[in-house]
Amino acid sequence: MKKIFEPILDEFQPTSAKDVSAFEKRYNVVLPEEFKKFQFTYGRCMFSGEASIVSKSNANLEVFTMFGINCGAGDISDDIETHEEYASQGLVPFADDSFNNRYVIKTEDGSVWYLEYNAGTCNTDQVSDTFEGFMRNIELTPYE
Repeated sequence: MKKIFEPILDEFQPTSAKDVSAFEKRYNVVLPEEFKKFQFTYGRCMFSGEASIVSKSNANLEVFTMFGINCGAGDISDDIETHEEYASQGLVPFADDSFNNRYVIKTEDGSVWYLEYNAGTCNTDQVSDTFEGFMRNIELTPYE
């Protein structure tokens, strides 16, 4: 993976294998291996510049913060508890944009989707077939 991340606090907050296993059991999901590797390395973090990605419908989307597992603020479980439809639809939120929209992994097939909330509606846009593809396609513009 590209070295494009920086910690939100003083250092990265990697997730333990025990916490990932407990998360998978709690929500009855199997997380993609590349997502687990990301969590084991970084956990909750942000980008070291302005991050964006182009969706499959050619929309240019911002990516702001990556969430962690069992990390306090920015915890994926908290987001699932807030948005109950995520668990019922097999969606795992893992990132947001600066407008609080979400990027989710669809656990059924590992695909990544962008959920845009607007005036009580939720529009969806597929971003990648895999988490690995999502990471590979992120464009980073360094801060000036």
